[in-house]
Amino acid sequence: MGQGMSEVASGVYVTSALVARQSKVLDEFGITHVISIQAKPINPFAHREYLLIPAKDHVSQDLLQFAGQCNDFIHSARLNQGKVLIHW
Repeated sequence: MGQGMSEVASGVYVTSALVARQSKVLDEFGITHVISIQAKPINPFAHREYLLIPAKDHVSQDLLQFAGQCNDFIHSARLNQGKVLIHW
């Protein structure tokens, strides 16, 4: 997939924070929802829904504690034909 984004499931993409900051790229892919997994989240764009996960990029970080919240966010987006981008 172009622009450094990979589609990991239908309508669900992963990428870096660098790509997630590029509104034009998100528009090209039709991204409507973003899960931002960072200690310091990026500034959200007004026309997208965001789930901000305050997690460190470290092996000791327990990401499973956020799995249910992320799953619910993705499920809701996909039920409404949205496309989700996950970045860290």
